[in-house]
Amino acid sequence: MEKKQQTPVKKPLTSADVARKAGVSRATVSYVLNNVQNNHVSEETRAKVLRVAQELGYQLHSSAQALRKGYSNEICIMHDLQTSVNDAEIQFYMQQNIQRMGYVPVHYYMGGLSEERRKELLLQICARRPAALFVMPGCITEDGIEQARRMGIQHIVLLTAEEIGKDTFRLPTVSLPTREMGYLAGRHLLELGHRRLAIVKPFQERHIPAFEHRLEGMKRAIAESGKEGISLEVFSLHMEMQEAHDLIDKRFQQEDRPTGIYTFNDEYALPLLAALLDRGFRIPQDVALVGTDDVFFSRFVRPALTTIRFNNAAIGEHATEIAAKLIQGEPIPETLTQPLTVELIRRSST
Repeated sequence: MEKKQQTPVKKPLTSADVARKAGVSRATVSYVLNNVQNNHVSEETRAKVLRVAQELGYQLHSSAQALRKGYSNEICIMHDLQTSVNDAEIQFYMQQNIQRMGYVPVHYYMGGLSEERRKELLLQICARRPAALFVMPGCITEDGIEQARRMGIQHIVLLTAEEIGKDTFRLPTVSLPTREMGYLAGRHLLELGHRRLAIVKPFQERHIPAFEHRLEGMKRAIAESGKEGISLEVFSLHMEMQEAHDLIDKRFQQEDRPTGIYTFNDEYALPLLAALLDRGFRIPQDVALVGTDDVFFSRFVRPALTTIRFNNAAIGEHATEIAAKLIQGEPIPETLTQPLTVELIRRSST
C-alpha cells in the first residue's frame, strides 16, 4: 500500500524573514512596522522594509503589537445605526485617512442596541486596545467614556454638531457648524424675496439638537434682515411620500402657505420636492426649496436642488489629524477643533 506524501507545513513568517530579505536588523523591522520614529532609520530603509513585508505578505500580529505598544493598530469609529448619505461620506474620508496613517479602521454601529448590549460591546471594543476611538454623542455615555479610559483607551475624539456633548464629555472635538447652515439658508430665501418661510424637522431623535441649531440660524437671519412681517413655520416630516403628500394637501392649499422651505438634509427635500410637483406646484416659482449636505443626487434631480455643502473631506482630515496628534503625544492645534465653514450651492430649486 502506497504511502501518500505529506505536504510539508510552511512555517509562519516572522520579522526575521523580513529582516533577512531586506538586509536589516529585526529591530529596524520592528521600528518600521510599529511606526516608531527612529533617527537611525532612513526613509529609504523604511520604504524598503515596507516593500519587503508586502512582498512576503507579512503582517504584525495585532495582539502582540497591542501588548508591546499598549495599543493595537486599530482605530475605531462608533456610529449610530441610522446613517445618512452625508454621514457615510464623512466615514469614507475618515477611513481613507486612518489607512494613510498606517492603522486599520474598524466601524461599530451602536444604534438599536439595548443599554446592556451597548455596555458589552464597548467592553469588547476596549479589550481590543484600539489606538484611538471616535465617538458621537448618541453612541456613548459619560460612564462609557470613563470605562474606556479605565481600560486604557486614552485617545478619544468627539464628532458632533457644534458644541453638542462637548462640555459633557470634555473631549477633543470636531465640530460641524450647524447654526451657520440655517443662517445661510434663511438669508438666501430672504434675499430672494420670500417672507413666509418654513423649516422641516427630522423625525430621528438623534438629529433634534442639530435641527434646533439650524432653526436658531434661520431666526438670526430673519432678525438681521430688519424686515417685518416674516413668518417661520416648523413642519415635522418622515421620509415617506404619503406623509409629504398629506402635508402639501393640508397646508399648501392655503393662500398663506410658505413659499421658501429649508429641509434638514437633502434626503428630506426629495419627498417634499416630489409631492409639490405631484400637486402642480412650480419649483421655484411657487415654492423655493433648500436642502443640506450636497449629497451626490442633489444635482441630478429636477429641478436641481439648492443646498448647503459641508467640506466632508476636511471633516475626515481634521478628525484623523487630531487622533494622530493624540497618539504621538503632541498638542492639538486650535485650528483643528474650530467649526468648519459651510457653503451655499445655488441650483434651480431656488
